[in-house]
Amino acid sequence: MVNRCVVGGCSNTNKDGVTCHRFPKEKSARQKWERFVQSTRKNWKCTDHSIICGAHFVVPDDFENFMQWEMGFKSKLELKKTAIPSITPSKVTKETVQGSRRDSHDSGAREPASQLDIPVNKPRVGAVHKLTVARVNMFSRCSYQFLNLTI
Repeated sequence: MVNRCVVGGCSNTNKDGVTCHRFPKEKSARQKWERFVQSTRKNWKCTDHSIICGAHFVVPDDFENFMQWEMGFKSKLELKKTAIPSITPSKVTKETVQGSRRDSHDSGAREPASQLDIPVNKPRVGAVHKLTVARVNMFSRCSYQFLNLTI
């Protein structure tokens, strides 16, 4: 099933690789999220299946484990309990959203979320693999230097 962001003017789905977040259960936070959506869609009401995509949150401030995710220690981004969406679709550009692992090209027009600098779910090379490669490379350089010195 495809989950689509409920913010007016946003067409991001979980199939686009964008992180998707359900509305909080806490009443005061849920009302703030609802007011944010209602600023783009009049008379909109939240349901149990409503989601907001990661493009509407400040990266990395609104995410609990952004650094671990960026380094490869976590595979899923988690919102802080206090996170409130604040980036409206008209503001969603690659200049306003920070903290990406995706490359995008320069363009003045609004780009699809898949090309924005927003957190995306995609296959990752694990941190253990990265460390192993770094150690092998370091060992290779040290061995090469040692062999050159002894010959």
